[in-house]
Amino acid sequence: MGITVQLSGATPGVPQDRLEAQRWMRLAAEQGDSNTQTLLGMMYAHGEEFPQDFKEAGKWYRLAAAQGDPIAVNEIHELGKRIAL
Repeated sequence: MGITVQLSGATPGVPQDRLEAQRWMRLAAEQGDSNTQTLLGMMYAHGEEFPQDFKEAGKWYRLAAAQGDPIAVNEIHELGKRIAL
């Protein structure tokens, strides 16, 4: 799926800190950024950068969907199909 590109797009000469990037993403999501909430949902759903956790994925998708994010709405539907399997 390539979600990890969000955290791995390094600038030459700048050290990467994945934990710090995850912390900033979570902070943005907790502050209500629906794009970041959707991205975190995807990362949890697919086990990229975070351990796979469908419950946590659903939490972030629902928060983004409540703000009208159409991708999150679709991902909730897709997650439901994955869990039902």
